[in-house]
Amino acid sequence: MTLGAVLKGNWDRLLQMHGYELMLRREQQGTYNPATGSVATTDAAEKIMGFFAADKNTTEEDTRIERGKRKAILSSSRSDGHALTRTPVTGDIILDGTEQFSVTHVRKIRSGATVVGYICKVAE
Repeated sequence: MTLGAVLKGNWDRLLQMHGYELMLRREQQGTYNPATGSVATTDAAEKIMGFFAADKNTTEEDTRIERGKRKAILSSSRSDGHALTRTPVTGDIILDGTEQFSVTHVRKIRSGATVVGYICKVAE
């Protein structure tokens, strides 16, 4: 078994233990309609497995958790097991029931060239 397979298996177990279904949403700009003077937007969303954890900022004096700042630990596949149609990017929205979080930074977790998951900094 390769190290990459072990990492992927550990990531998947972490999500099985703590993860639940979230929605990853992205507003996409359409084309400008001169007749209406507006730009059509569409929401593209897909279900993804993940969970939230506190985003701790450590200083020399203390450890503090800033209100509204969290990390989203996300799978590299949809909740139905198929590959994501798009990867998380800054500006995406993660929905947890009625709560909405804006993605402010995305870090890919890789095993070689294979992305096994994402850690996203999010804000309310």
